[in-house]
Amino acid sequence: MGLKHLHYGWVVVIMAACIMAVHALAFYTFGIFLVPLTLTAEFNWERGALSGAFSIAMLLSGLFSILSGRLSDKYGPRILV
Repeated sequence: MGLKHLHYGWVVVIMAACIMAVHALAFYTFGIFLVPLTLTAEFNWERGALSGAFSIAMLLSGLFSILSGRLSDKYGPRILV
């Protein structure tokens, strides 16, 4: 069975899983990159400012997910994507 017989729905599922994996890597490895970013004199960022920016980004992501869910229910996912 080659790729010729692969249903398009499975391609969508595989791509969605890849996108979720990249998002999870960015989310769960933030603490690993926090120390090198704060120690680098090139950026001159403080740990609190960097953590605050990440917290605001996660908060906005959660708020916009509610909005995008409601828009998806109202107009359908095809229009939003």
